[in-house]
Amino acid sequence: MVVAVLVLTVRPLLAASATDLIFYQDFDHRGLALCGSGWGSEQALSPENLVPGRFGKAYRFERPRTNFLSPNQSSVEAGVEGFTAGEGVKLSSVREKTTFGKQVLTAEVTNPGVVWTLTPAKVTVESRYRPAKVFLFSAYLRADRPGMKVRLRLADQNESGDWRARIESANKAATDKDPKAKVQPPMDTVTAPGEVMPGTGWQRVAARLEVDARRAEQALVGTLEVVDGAPATVFSDGLQLEQACVYPLSNTDPTFWIPGGAKRGPAWIDLIARETGFSGERGTLGCWVRPLPDQCGGTRMMNAVLAIGTGWFSPLWQIGGHQWYVGEGPTKQERGKLYGGGAEKSLLETGQWDGWHHLVLAWDEKEAVGYLDGKSFGKTPLAPGKPVAGTILRLGGSFLEGTPMTGDLDEVFLYSRRLPEDEIPRAACRRTKFPPSRTPRLRCRQICPGFSCDDRHGRPFSAVRAKPGYRLSLCLTARRRRRSSLRLACRT
Repeated sequence: MVVAVLVLTVRPLLAASATDLIFYQDFDHRGLALCGSGWGSEQALSPENLVPGRFGKAYRFERPRTNFLSPNQSSVEAGVEGFTAGEGVKLSSVREKTTFGKQVLTAEVTNPGVVWTLTPAKVTVESRYRPAKVFLFSAYLRADRPGMKVRLRLADQNESGDWRARIESANKAATDKDPKAKVQPPMDTVTAPGEVMPGTGWQRVAARLEVDARRAEQALVGTLEVVDGAPATVFSDGLQLEQACVYPLSNTDPTFWIPGGAKRGPAWIDLIARETGFSGERGTLGCWVRPLPDQCGGTRMMNAVLAIGTGWFSPLWQIGGHQWYVGEGPTKQERGKLYGGGAEKSLLETGQWDGWHHLVLAWDEKEAVGYLDGKSFGKTPLAPGKPVAGTILRLGGSFLEGTPMTGDLDEVFLYSRRLPEDEIPRAACRRTKFPPSRTPRLRCRQICPGFSCDDRHGRPFSAVRAKPGYRLSLCLTARRRRRSSLRLACRT
C-alpha cells in the first residue's frame, strides 16, 4: 500500500536563487507563495480576511474571539426575540439591508430610560494573563434625528452572588496551609458604559466590564438607555459581546463584527521555516502593514506582525510590537533586542501611502537594523542564531504568549542576505508590485523517494484554480508489480 501527500507548487520564471528571495506572499494568488529556490507553497487563506492592499489584495488579522450573543440578538433577523423592551418602549423588527442582514431593531422611545435589555448570556471563560476578565459589548446605532444621547451598559447578573465569599474562603485555606502564601483579595468590578449622540448614520458604541478572573461564570446582560433627547426612534443592529484582553493586555477595543454564536480563531498563517531554506545567520524580513481603525474612534495598535521561531528561549526573529527580536535567545539577553515602541506609534499616522507603512528587519552576523518607511529607527548587536527543529515562519502574530496581530498585511518578503542600506528606502517608495509580474510556469515537486513528475502518463486527477494563466493537472497511475509507483502529470 502506498500513501502519499501531494503538494501543489508554482515556480516563476524569476528564479528566487537569482535574488536570494526565499519567501514572498502577496495574497493575490489564492494563497500561493514563493518559497525556497523558486518553489511555490499553497497557504490556506480565508476569503473573508482578504481586503484591498497596498498592491492588489492584503490579509486582515485580528485577535481570536467569540460572539456570545444569540444569532438573533446579534443581527435581529427573526423579530425581537432575545430583547426586552423598557417601560413605554415599542420594539419591532423592520426591513432594512445592512452589513449584518436584512432586518434592524427599531425602538420607539417616549421618555428617557431603558430602551431594551438583552436576555442574559451565560459565559464561562478564563483569563490567562491578568487578574480580571474583560468583556466588551458593542452595537451599531442610529436615530431618526440628531440631538439624542444614548448609553450602552454591560453588567453581570451574578454580581450579587457569593463569589466574594468563595474567593475569601479560598484565600484563607491557602494561608492556613502556608502562612507565606501570596493571595489576592477579591477584585472590585469595573464598569465603563459607552455614551454617544447617534446621528442618522450608523455609529458603533461599546461598553466594557471587568470582573475578578476567579469568578467562574458570568451572566452578562447588555442594556441600551436613552439619556436625553426623547421622544425619538432608535435603530440597533450588529450587536457583539466578546472577551478582550486575553493577550496582549492593551487590546481592549471591539473587533470587527461576527454573527452571534460564531467563533474566530487566530488568523495567523504558519509555514515550516526550513521549506524556505532560511539559515538565520543573515537575512532581511519585511512587509507592508496598515493598522485597523477602531470603529468606536481612534486606531488600534498592531502588536507583533511577523515572527520566525518557536517560543521564548529559542532563536527568534520578530517584527512589530514594542520589542523586535533577532538572533540567538534574544529574550534571555540584552543583545538582539530592538525597541519598537516609537515605530509602532508612528504606524498610527496616515503617512504618504494612505495608512500603509513599510517595515523591515535586516541583519548579519554582527548587528540588526530596524526600518520604518525606509528609514532606520534603531540597531542592536546580536548573537547569531540558527533555527531549531520545528521553527515556524508566522504571518500575523508572534509565538510569545501567542500574541496576535491587529491590522492588514501585504507583500511579505524574506531574503537570505542582508539588503544594502540603499535598497530598503527604494523598496519603501515603490509604486508598483514586487517582484515584477511574470507569467509563471507550473511544476510539481518530488516530495519523497519513488515519486516523480511525468508529463506523458495518466488522466487529469484534479486541478488547481489560480490566477488567469495558471493551470495544473494531476495524474495518478499505479502499477501492481513488485514495485508500485505514484506519478504526477503536470501541464501548463
